[in-house]
Amino acid sequence: MSSAVKTGGAEFEFSAPNPLFKTRMLTWTTNFHEFDVTPDGQRFLMIRSDTAEAPSELRFVLNWAEQLRESGQRR
Repeated sequence: MSSAVKTGGAEFEFSAPNPLFKTRMLTWTTNFHEFDVTPDGQRFLMIRSDTAEAPSELRFVLNWAEQLRESGQRR
């Protein structure tokens, strides 16, 4: 959401919020941020669903940090 803001007067003024873009955010996640904003505030990175359906498959990668270390040692 985005809202125009005026700070020059005696009071803080803002317009009604408007959507920045349409997306289907994942709704089944908990304790997990579905998006992040770049430090300059100019770009968004988000996880979204390509369908309105719940995912049919979920993959977990265990010990990924160890696998990454091992692959670095093999180079």
